[in-house]
Amino acid sequence: MTREGLQEFRPPGEERLRWILERGKRARVLVIGDFCLDIYWFVDRSVSEISLETGLPTHPVREQRYSPGGAGNVAVNLVAAGCGRVLAAGVIGGRSLGRQLSSVLRGHGISVEDLLVQQEGWDTPAYGKPHLDNRECSRFDFGNFNLLSAETARDLLSRCSRRIAETDVVIVNQQLRQGSTRPCPGRLDRPDPQFNNTTFVPTAGISAVRIPAPASRSTFTRRAALRKRGTRGAPAPLKDVVPQPARCLPDSASRFS
Repeated sequence: MTREGLQEFRPPGEERLRWILERGKRARVLVIGDFCLDIYWFVDRSVSEISLETGLPTHPVREQRYSPGGAGNVAVNLVAAGCGRVLAAGVIGGRSLGRQLSSVLRGHGISVEDLLVQQEGWDTPAYGKPHLDNRECSRFDFGNFNLLSAETARDLLSRCSRRIAETDVVIVNQQLRQGSTRPCPGRLDRPDPQFNNTTFVPTAGISAVRIPAPASRSTFTRRAALRKRGTRGAPAPLKDVVPQPARCLPDSASRFS
């Protein structure tokens, strides 16, 4: 036990890890957070020409690839790990990038029923990455000026509250400063009393995992966790989007029962 009152995380051994992966095959996992799209453009200048509009050389794209990022990457990794069912809950835009992200997630077998579409004031967080001469060039970002509407936030909170009752594990991923979890006007525990006995474990980035646990676990605060990891300048407190009190598992973040 540390002086902060936190219990040190001990990586599971091989036997414990095999047990976790086997149990994961039956787990229903809800991933809440910032679903992003990484876009890769591979430029082949062998057929470049001078643009009549600008007088500059064009950048012909020979190949383009799309990959989920942020909470989408978490969801895809859960599928790859063999989780029984993975559900996505977040916000995307109503244009082509949002449709592309939904299509990619569905292609991995992820449920996107609760991936809400906000038509105005929201672009799907996406990152265009041109590759020129085997080198990644300056990135093009979408979604930096997003503003989550109160209506969308309420809908997201309501859907998450209902879904949690149907799942074994809930992962909350706060990836962006202007993401879907930052400005939510409320907490996920208010609509449903079952959140009172919930365990949260820090994961990569500003994230948390919810799994059932006994009430005797030690209290885990986000401020202490950030101080422990040496993270500064992080986005809004997790308590705005996930229930309290939060508790930390002493051995592993992977109990599905």
